[in-house]
Amino acid sequence: MNSSSLKTIDLLEGFRANSEFTKYNANDFELNLDPNHAYEIYFQYIKKKYSTLKHWKIAATSIEGQKHINVSQPLAGFYKMEDVFENGCKVNIEKNLMRVLEPEFVFLVDGKKINGSNPKNVDFIKAVAPGFELPNSRFENFHEAGENLLIFDSACAHNLIIGEFKNFKYQIKDFDDYSVEIFGDNKLLGIGNSQNVYGNPFNALKWIIKQFTKASMKFNHDIIVSTGTCIDPIKVIKNTHYLADFGEIGKINLFVE
Repeated sequence: MNSSSLKTIDLLEGFRANSEFTKYNANDFELNLDPNHAYEIYFQYIKKKYSTLKHWKIAATSIEGQKHINVSQPLAGFYKMEDVFENGCKVNIEKNLMRVLEPEFVFLVDGKKINGSNPKNVDFIKAVAPGFELPNSRFENFHEAGENLLIFDSACAHNLIIGEFKNFKYQIKDFDDYSVEIFGDNKLLGIGNSQNVYGNPFNALKWIIKQFTKASMKFNHDIIVSTGTCIDPIKVIKNTHYLADFGEIGKINLFVE
């Protein structure tokens, strides 16, 4: 493995574990890698350090999401258990550099069914839930970090809030045009759409499964995947209640303090 890359991941992981979101300058890190090599190192690191990871994320699945962190493709990352919260929680954003909220489709996936597979149907999806993500970066200038550093930054994984899962009864086409309403203190802030998630959240799921397969990541357990924002990232304001209405999938809400 690339020793400088491993030191970079260790550094970022350490600050993440201690919830110390130190404002690092991305320009202080030099990594001469292409994204494929960066993912190879990242997943090798994960397999060595963690025996079980359940919660995963896909970032930058929309054009606006890519613009927000200045990348040209989706990014994969993971959440630790302490990063994941229940519907209706309170979240403190004092140390959050990004301060944006992202409504996302979250899927419960049969890990055994995706091992080494190239899914063409939805039989590996067990359930779906509404979700919110509050991403964050260890870099004060995350716009300048680039894909490699943001891969090692676990795709800016920070806080994931998950609503109630419902058994998956849908077809792929049902997510070709699925609307989501987002409110702040009962005021409509915007309407998101599943089209903004890599054209369809199923495409995002296929993308991360491809990354797992390339890295020989194997799962003997169910995993949860948040597939990326369905609307432009929403700037959050302290002391505000946010709610996203995903129709029959359900609602998700949190209070930002």
